[in-house]
Amino acid sequence: MALARHDLGQRGGRQYYRFVDTRIHRGRPYFYAVTALDHGINEDGSFKEGKKGDPASNFALVEPRDASRHDWEFHSGDVYVVPNPATQQSLVGWSLSPNESDPTGIKVEFRSLPADRGTIRIYTLSGDLVQALEFDGRGGIGSVKWDLVSRNGQDVTSGVYLFSVESESSRFKRSIGKFVIIR
Repeated sequence: MALARHDLGQRGGRQYYRFVDTRIHRGRPYFYAVTALDHGINEDGSFKEGKKGDPASNFALVEPRDASRHDWEFHSGDVYVVPNPATQQSLVGWSLSPNESDPTGIKVEFRSLPADRGTIRIYTLSGDLVQALEFDGRGGIGSVKWDLVSRNGQDVTSGVYLFSVESESSRFKRSIGKFVIIR
């Protein structure tokens, strides 16, 4: 009906709406659904309002991410991990339902990565390599998720872990940090 009004040049025609969520937290998943409301006509000729469409069939998952930063904007220790420490309680807000690409739904996130291609290497305190994660911040995304699974396909145990961020750019100095996992 709104399109017909628009085509006939009448008021109340085509309308567009915009929603800006200003209360987001980076790294947390948000689900947004759009539901159209329309009116019909009752048997007595009065207007009735009703929902048209199922919100479950029209939703988007949005995960705000950190923006990548240029090499010259970095200081030692700028890259960090959230949540840190990664405990059962702190991981609740970061977990999604398991799916094919993420069988556990659990993750931590490395943030404030450079706007280059590079590698994050995660080590135990004894120096054993746990996992290597590739990243590409050239598109503006400066964060990478890790599902707490080692390069051998095993869930990592409780402990203190070290990480090293290296970039392909010679201008970026290696960034080193630590984080804690408590199972």
